[in-house]
Amino acid sequence: MVRWLGVLTLFCSCLAFAGESELQDPTAPKNQTKVVTTKKSVGLPNLQSIVISQNKRAALINNRQYRVGQYVSGYKVIKIDSNQVWLEKDGKTVRLSVFGTAYWKR
Repeated sequence: MVRWLGVLTLFCSCLAFAGESELQDPTAPKNQTKVVTTKKSVGLPNLQSIVISQNKRAALINNRQYRVGQYVSGYKVIKIDSNQVWLEKDGKTVRLSVFGTAYWKR
């Protein structure tokens, strides 16, 4: 009987713990700022892949192939690297990447 009471107490404490809305990492520093990134930003072209050969660099953006100097959705393609594409519009530079998007203002 005592054994079952102990098991029941352990089970109830696990249920109470599982009911918390958000778990925190006990090894995380206090007052840690959370960084949220999005895979796709609204209104920006969608980079799908990059193709680089010996004499050709192209990016598949919005289901079409683009090279340096061409325009996509009003943005000029200014550079294509192995994992990112640089676009420019209205003095702002946008980097499309497999890992997210970043903005720079000149």
